[in-house]
Amino acid sequence: MTLNIQGKADQTPMDNYLITWFYAEQKEDESFYPAVGGSSSSEGFQNVYWRCVYDFYMSAFLTQERGLKYLFFTNVEEIPRNVDGIDISAFFKKHGIEVINCDISYRTPKDWFFQFRNQFYVYDIINRLKDIKGRHLLLDSDCFFTRDISDIFKRIGEKGAEAYAVPHGDDYPINGISLNGMRRLYREFCGEDGLSSLEYLGGEFIALTSDSAERVMEEYKKLWEMNYQKYENGQEKLNEEAHFWSFLFYKLGFGEPEGNSFIRRIWTAARLDDLRQKDADLAIMHLPAEKKYGFKKMFTYLSASERTKEEYIKELKKVLRIDKKPLERKIIRFLCRMRERLHF
Repeated sequence: MTLNIQGKADQTPMDNYLITWFYAEQKEDESFYPAVGGSSSSEGFQNVYWRCVYDFYMSAFLTQERGLKYLFFTNVEEIPRNVDGIDISAFFKKHGIEVINCDISYRTPKDWFFQFRNQFYVYDIINRLKDIKGRHLLLDSDCFFTRDISDIFKRIGEKGAEAYAVPHGDDYPINGISLNGMRRLYREFCGEDGLSSLEYLGGEFIALTSDSAERVMEEYKKLWEMNYQKYENGQEKLNEEAHFWSFLFYKLGFGEPEGNSFIRRIWTAARLDDLRQKDADLAIMHLPAEKKYGFKKMFTYLSASERTKEEYIKELKKVLRIDKKPLERKIIRFLCRMRERLHF
């Protein structure tokens, strides 16, 4: 039994959906994605994401209970049939991953912000999810699963939505605006004070029911218009989807974000390595810096033959070098990535 948005007991069975996405940019719509670099419209760039998508679903199949449904959103008309010899389209069909094709509605001008221009695509996804009855977990594709996530869906049903807070100092610039800047805009847009509890919520983890998706989109459209006026006036504004999600989650009263017990944004770059051994106990490991490296290695491993959950977890720890000392891991990664960049 769950509670609906009016707080009444909801006896209606709800399906649980695990979702990720990929939006392919064209030459004229390119922007910068620092974890990958290069031209975002190129086949090489896009294949980086297709490997992540494959690993995302495969790691889910190896760790999740039966009954979970899988959705994939994209603007690509044909799912690739050859990424390093693997037919991604056939993989989707074999495992019952439903593909939903849609374009981006909230397209930002080229001078909006220098990176992440396709991230507002998540609101086109949320707009579709309001018509798909159920509990929805929308994640970035550069995530690995290590254990069952049924508790996340239970929490979504109880709260209506769940989120993940990424800690930052109040004045630290988060993609062009600080938390204090976000709070100032919130007071201006929503007419409320006392916003010290407004946090930056990561856009890699958006969890909500279909009913909540409808409420989110109602408020999102208003927020988009107010924020776009800031752009036209050359003023400080919200720049990316997570800035919006932070506002919407807070404004709609979903409570304290509690997704941090399930997921963490883990950095594994040579310059910033905060990977911890206990991160392997998280249900979801979000690894942005591994798009071109760890995900590529796991793609080769997982696509070679059938694996058990235990074999997969062991290999993932090995690829991430989770048992190495941080300094040793940094040196190995730096040398490895310098070598791989020469061949990318």
